[in-house]
Amino acid sequence: YKKSYRDAPNFSAVTTGQRKLNMHALFLSDVFNDWKKRGKEDPFVCDIGAAHGMFLDWVRQFFPKAHLYGTEWSLAHKRVAWHEHKIDLDDDLDTQRKYHFISCYKVAEHMIDADDQIKQMLDCLTEDGFLYISVPTWFNELTNFGINDFNLQYYYSTNHVSVWTIEHFEHMLARLGGQIIKEDHAIYNDTYLVKKTNANIVPRGTLRTRDQIIEAMVLAKLASEYAEVAKFEEALTVWPNFPKMWAGRYEISRAKIHGESNGDVEKIIEKYVTPAINQCPTSFSIRVMGSDISMRYNRFDLALKYIEDGLAMSPQNPVLLSQLISCYREMGTREINEDAQEELFKKAHEVAGHLGRISIQTISDSITWAYFAASKIRTPSEKSNGKSS
Repeated sequence: YKKSYRDAPNFSAVTTGQRKLNMHALFLSDVFNDWKKRGKEDPFVCDIGAAHGMFLDWVRQFFPKAHLYGTEWSLAHKRVAWHEHKIDLDDDLDTQRKYHFISCYKVAEHMIDADDQIKQMLDCLTEDGFLYISVPTWFNELTNFGINDFNLQYYYSTNHVSVWTIEHFEHMLARLGGQIIKEDHAIYNDTYLVKKTNANIVPRGTLRTRDQIIEAMVLAKLASEYAEVAKFEEALTVWPNFPKMWAGRYEISRAKIHGESNGDVEKIIEKYVTPAINQCPTSFSIRVMGSDISMRYNRFDLALKYIEDGLAMSPQNPVLLSQLISCYREMGTREINEDAQEELFKKAHEVAGHLGRISIQTISDSITWAYFAASKIRTPSEKSNGKSS
């Protein structure tokens, strides 16, 4: 593992890391703001499974005096972390230290005896310290973790040596003395901010039995088999919380649906989008679907609502931001009033610039969209001369 299991990080690793940083920014804003208010300038921070150091380097941007530590087994990633960020990573957690913050983000599932290692992390926290932990869990939304898709082999990844349902994971945290302070189940699966406590914690929810787990595995496999042959209704009957199937159900019959509804987008949304949201409450991809359908029928007001909801679940999501740019651009194209039109193109220009800054993966498109929007906005000299765009 240390020398050959993981290749050197590449462009894809950077874009993935950048996407996660946007998620961290939303979830951790309260913690960082509180630290700043209390004058905590030099927190001790450790990132478990730090890869090539992007998270720790990001923390340093907020707290330049922070004491940064991290663990990583891959020699290639360790070297990149040092040469790119001047962060020296260790093999394992230094349990002789106390930390104000330990991050274990999408790492615990790769650990043997994860409960023992999570207990070790909790024991290394200061009295006011936090464990920031995120893991994939099974048998809720049927989707690949972090990817808007589904593949049964990926879902049951052999790289995940420790796996849980939400209930099992939360019960484990309670048993280890971890008190959940904050949680989110939409940004990127299941994410928690945890404090160490000696109090007796009563965990939420009831653990599924062995037979219930086996039943869920059978149903997930059956839904997957239906998905492979595009039997969308059957897949959704077996497993309703299956975002990809809701989108496929609409797309495969789009022309027929248009005819049956006489092009009434609100009827289409009521029949195809609203039920999908009800069954997939934490899926940003269903909001993408709702926005896309709304824009096809020039209902940009509806599209903007879906985009807003989606961005609350998946902050800085490039797909949703791209839709937002399209919304403003198309609204501007259709606007008759020149001043109102320019305001819409200004919004498109602003979002496109923002997208380029937060997602190098979309830099080519964002530049194109930003320049197009800019070409529709008058310069100050044009306005002073009374020229029209």
